[in-house]
Amino acid sequence: MTSLWADIVGVLPLATGELLERAGSSPLSLTLRTSDRRVLDFDYWMPEYVEPDSIRSLYVHSTNGRTGWSPLQELLYYLDVGSLDSLEHLDVTTNGRRKHDDEPLVTPSLRSAKMFNCIISFTGASILQRLSIVYDMNCPGYNGWRLDSPFDCLSSCRATLQELQLLRCLGLSADMEVYPPENSGPGVRLSALRRLDIGSHSDQVLPMIKRHFRYPPGCEVAFSALPYLQDGSGVPDLNHRGPDAAFYSALSTFADELLERGVGYKLVFDNSSPASPSVSVCEETSTICDEDAEPDVPAQQHRGMRAAHIDSAKRRGVLFGDNIFCVLAESFRHLEEGDDTSILENMQTLCVTSADTVKGFHSSVVTVFLKTKNLRALHMHGYDLETLKGLCENYRGLVLPELAILRLSAGTKPLSCTYFAHLMALRAIEIEKVKGAKRLARLIVDKDVVLADPEMEDVVVKKLTDLVDELDWRSR
Repeated sequence: MTSLWADIVGVLPLATGELLERAGSSPLSLTLRTSDRRVLDFDYWMPEYVEPDSIRSLYVHSTNGRTGWSPLQELLYYLDVGSLDSLEHLDVTTNGRRKHDDEPLVTPSLRSAKMFNCIISFTGASILQRLSIVYDMNCPGYNGWRLDSPFDCLSSCRATLQELQLLRCLGLSADMEVYPPENSGPGVRLSALRRLDIGSHSDQVLPMIKRHFRYPPGCEVAFSALPYLQDGSGVPDLNHRGPDAAFYSALSTFADELLERGVGYKLVFDNSSPASPSVSVCEETSTICDEDAEPDVPAQQHRGMRAAHIDSAKRRGVLFGDNIFCVLAESFRHLEEGDDTSILENMQTLCVTSADTVKGFHSSVVTVFLKTKNLRALHMHGYDLETLKGLCENYRGLVLPELAILRLSAGTKPLSCTYFAHLMALRAIEIEKVKGAKRLARLIVDKDVVLADPEMEDVVVKKLTDLVDELDWRSR
């Protein structure tokens, strides 16, 4: 019965001492909630009713917006009693902190730790499975965790940590070395890591992380290129080239990981989640025209997927429709000398997932395709009229002159085969104008593609047969 009371003692400071006493010696699950209207008196509540080493789960939520007061310092002082043997779950939300030099908590039983706008150091967490540290860019401490010293806590959980999220909490100073010296070790190997989420405006953060620890090939990695309008002091950050450079640097890093293992890669432009369009780097285990090739949607189903997200549209206050082509085209305008976009220029296989929810962005498609002139295989999973128009219409000349294979898979809307044939004819005209350009070696339209005008299918098939070397029409 005491264990039951330990889980339902209530939300402090509303919970009464009587409820706490009913829990007896059973490990407690505590929620501490403070605000401008409700301040928790640690000196009264905590020492009198709760022993720190009896806490199993601790949830702290502080929303003191006007006063700026936070219970975190008092909480850490209260918890500094030696080893917190019972603490398994820690979830803390505060108003932000500028200093992170507290003595680490000893937490041998800690399984999950989640921190929002704060960093709590800990040690001895040999069975930790999940760690999340996220900052709001308007809070003190944003980008305040120096990356040359924070990963000591990870060495003790190298065999158990499965999920790691670090957003807006990592900082780089001008005197730090991004790449390790020749005599440095390989860093901590997190052998159980399955998911890594990194968010920063700096193109140096990902290389620095790889200096400190290694993750297995099957680990899913997501890098978010975040705005850098201000640091924790409200001063513009001028030390790094910005999120656009960070975005392309992350993609190049992901591609290099595969190439170092002797594995080819393909890119996936993913619009399946309109709120978060991304570019993923995946192993190229089969060609897009293989009979058993799996659809590349959604990209996050790939084991070991590497994805990069960019916040260009929202950062600049312009509505681009949350489409990856629009975001990429806009990013080209803000790149500086030395920024590396070779990951796009050198790619030969691309898969595009589309929801076809945005109109009028085919000019952005053209801009991106002009950058990817070495592309040889394109798989469009999702009928996307704007992307097809960008591929085939000729107002800026021929794009993708090396394209040999085009494959269409099911989309959210029926495909007008008549209009599709018209677009392919426009592309054929442009191919004839360019010396050395060749028409498609193979066009594949999967059987899951629904036709808007099935009565025209026979006529269209005959027309397409004359435009490509090999036509595979709805046979798979």
